[in-house]
Amino acid sequence: MKPIFSFFTPADFGRVYHFLRSAEANDRLAYDRVRLQFCFALHTEFVNVQGGFGRTCGLWQDDNGIVSLALTEGGNQWAETFFAFRSEKDKTAELLGRMCDFAERFTSKVSDDRQNNHYNLCVADDDEILCAFVSERGYTKTGQKQRLLIKTYPKEPEKVILPEGFTIRDARSTSPFDSALAHNHSFRYNQENDGCEKGFAAMRAMPDYRPELDLALFDPEGQPAGLANFWVSERSPTASLEPLGTVWWYRRMGLGKALITEGINRTRAYGCTALIGGDQRFYWDLGFEPQREHGFWAWASESLRH
Repeated sequence: MKPIFSFFTPADFGRVYHFLRSAEANDRLAYDRVRLQFCFALHTEFVNVQGGFGRTCGLWQDDNGIVSLALTEGGNQWAETFFAFRSEKDKTAELLGRMCDFAERFTSKVSDDRQNNHYNLCVADDDEILCAFVSERGYTKTGQKQRLLIKTYPKEPEKVILPEGFTIRDARSTSPFDSALAHNHSFRYNQENDGCEKGFAAMRAMPDYRPELDLALFDPEGQPAGLANFWVSERSPTASLEPLGTVWWYRRMGLGKALITEGINRTRAYGCTALIGGDQRFYWDLGFEPQREHGFWAWASESLRH
């Protein structure tokens, strides 16, 4: 049967989560189960995108369940969209066309002069079917990339080295307030936005959340100095790190490395043998290596002035 479209609703969260975790290979997607949980919890409150997932995310389903997804991080202000598929054979020209129609209409961002819409579609470089389709549709590949970096664990646990007086605690003895403060000052976000604390509280209800892997770093005064949350699943030997940050006044002290080392040591108990991190120089220097690259394909509507 022809897949039937529907907009995302909060009731779909569990089904979308299980779709993204259904195969270990899905942990190599640019938009994986961890990104879904992190964005659904934090962005809804912190970025104030109430209802944004419903307005910008879509599902295509048949009698056997979800066939494909068009996903955003909860709104179109980022102008970035991600597709996911049940299988390669589901990437038919008919379905891809419908998905691109949806993305162009509902996930694109309005230009500042309100004369056109635009968005970028994230596509794995090795996805020949989708790359060829969007190229023929008139999309232009940009120079923007998103690399998946993974670190293989050392054979034995490593010692966590912290400056004198600094301590690492987990969510069994910390609060969302601690995580929110560390998060806002790590990335220099608006300190008046209490949605961050609400978002970190919501994160604690996510299915892959483990309080013993939700780490907070404190300085000698007992003030938050950093955070790191590690996500695990019994289906995969690969853990994920999201987010990681150290407050701006304690940079270049080895705090980020200490948090990662602590997290690696703890996730070993779940059978993990590798960790997915971010695509910054910091991760490369710690031994993370690129495993898959995604490019961004730009689309823009014609200007209303034409």
